[in-house]
Amino acid sequence: MASSNATLQGATIFELNNGQKVPALGFGAMKKGGGTFPPSERTHVKSLITQAINAGYRTIDTSRIYLTEDLVGAAVLESPIPREEFTIITKLAPSDVTDVRGAFERSRALLGTYIDIYIMHWPQGYNKDDPSRPLWPGESPTYIEVYKQMQELIGPECRGIGVGNFTIRTLESLLRDPGVFVRPVVNEIEIQPRNPNLRLVPYCLENGIRPIAWGPLAGGISSQYTNTTSIYNDPLFTSLSSKYDISAGTVILSWLVQRGVIVVPHSSSPVRLAQNRQLAKLTGDEVERINSFHEKVGKQRVTDEAFFDFGWKETPGKRRTFMGWDVVDLGWEDEEGNWLT
Repeated sequence: MASSNATLQGATIFELNNGQKVPALGFGAMKKGGGTFPPSERTHVKSLITQAINAGYRTIDTSRIYLTEDLVGAAVLESPIPREEFTIITKLAPSDVTDVRGAFERSRALLGTYIDIYIMHWPQGYNKDDPSRPLWPGESPTYIEVYKQMQELIGPECRGIGVGNFTIRTLESLLRDPGVFVRPVVNEIEIQPRNPNLRLVPYCLENGIRPIAWGPLAGGISSQYTNTTSIYNDPLFTSLSSKYDISAGTVILSWLVQRGVIVVPHSSSPVRLAQNRQLAKLTGDEVERINSFHEKVGKQRVTDEAFFDFGWKETPGKRRTFMGWDVVDLGWEDEEGNWLT
């Protein structure tokens, strides 16, 4: 039986620094396992988005590299739900940083509607003439130069702009630049029990930037990215699951929403889509126990896993780099290897 302090929170709304109101529980419109899928699966993927809408999800997270922008737009516009009730989030791909306006217009055209939040997917970008070569830290266009161009997009077709995978280090550089006059409304980052971002989440909230958690369930029980048994078989999550009569995944989503984080899990299961909306009101002690979970099992990023091998390279004169930047450049760790997030 569910505890007496369990409550439905699937309709929790967060207000952003520009006044936009965004449902805290969203749907990640990336096909599980990655952003590529054969054309024959497009109808199926669109049906998953429609399924999520029918289940009550109103925040939909997509990206150019997920190849689902047109499917999201079609599902939203074909829905009987008024467009203004949705928050559509899409992203500027790292390969498009030299053509911000053009990339935005292509995404808007695919969606067939305005964009509520346009995010710079990563602070890194790629060379225009050599798409396989990342732009090094400080190489133009820098993430600050790209963000300044994104500011010019704001209007009827772009309600707000944000960033993705930014750290305290990169956010501080952005916010103190005199040419940045629009504060990001969101920062979409990896947040999950083995990578709880106990410094970065409060920093974002203190600076009026709403965190969005990508990969909040670390891929779930049957993750294609990593072995998640250390999470889903742990007594902490199994006991809370039993106490609140919800799944272990819903316990994790509840933990994040109570920390002020928007979550955008993906699921192809109608049962899990419904379960994810049964968020519980955890006690303060339970939130702290999940915050500390990584101390028992060890910290681990989803981006450290084999699925993200495309981003990790050996670069002469540098530490191992992710999309051209090492962990110190990114602000993930300090020179001694201590996690800063």
